[in-house]
Amino acid sequence: MNASGVFLKGQGIDSELFSKALISSIWEQVSKMHLMLDGTNWKFGTQNINCLVLAVKVGKITFPLFWSMLDHQENSHPQARISLLNQFKEIFGGDKILSFSADRDFVGKDWITYLCDLFV
Repeated sequence: MNASGVFLKGQGIDSELFSKALISSIWEQVSKMHLMLDGTNWKFGTQNINCLVLAVKVGKITFPLFWSMLDHQENSHPQARISLLNQFKEIFGGDKILSFSADRDFVGKDWITYLCDLFV
């Protein structure tokens, strides 16, 4: 069983439905969003869990919107980061991004080119 199966005990979470429900419950207060991208890893029993998470900050609280389980403990690949931001754009639109921050370890020509295209 992979790490996500162990951690979620076989229960899948549809991040698109989760994100839509979360944002729609606070949408009147949130016209543009502060997005944050970061990786996290921890152990659950003997399993290493490594996630890439795109979160939204609302007031003093940060909520995960989209995530992907990574199969390694190293930095994510640019395509994994791009995929999470594309999910956000498909559901909410790029014009809903007020600010974006990410870990300084997220580097690479493809990643920086994508961000320039997204925000410029």
